[in-house]
Amino acid sequence: MKKLLYLLILLPALSFAQLGEYYYSDNHPKAKGLNFQVKSPIGFEQKEAVRPNIVQKWDNISADELMSFNVLVYKDESFKDYSIDEWKEGLRDKDTREDFVGGMGANASNMKYFVLDNYPGVVFDGYQEIERIDLKTRLYLIQAAVIVESYMFILQIIGNDKASINANRNLFNLMANSVVFPDQYNY
Repeated sequence: MKKLLYLLILLPALSFAQLGEYYYSDNHPKAKGLNFQVKSPIGFEQKEAVRPNIVQKWDNISADELMSFNVLVYKDESFKDYSIDEWKEGLRDKDTREDFVGGMGANASNMKYFVLDNYPGVVFDGYQEIERIDLKTRLYLIQAAVIVESYMFILQIIGNDKASINANRNLFNLMANSVVFPDQYNY
């Protein structure tokens, strides 16, 4: 009986925070030439996004809760004005991180230096106030943004409930750890 009880307690923990197969950007027009792969979160519906910089999204929507993982890509040749070592050094500095994140329009907190598959960036918690039709709402997020040559690659989890975002932090970290930029290994 005791073993069954432990199994029942562990079952929800084992079913959450799981990843499925890799998603490959494979010449997706919104990826703007950046090749990447990331594992998909199990239990989320994969969709093509409507917005121009969202390459792929995975949604889990219920009557009272919205939870979405998004991958965004921006291209800006000025990112290449700095070497990867300069980006690493700069983003380790608190003031530089704050400037970097400040341009993203999020009310950010808990900013940290972050690395995805050898590329430097920043991860932070935040929220955005959005207005659609006649409704205003606050969306909470965890977002990692890294510089990959002339691209900014962003992985985010966004939702309408801060507690749910925090409950999915481990899944976000698992997805972030699954990101691969394969072109760096072609040399």
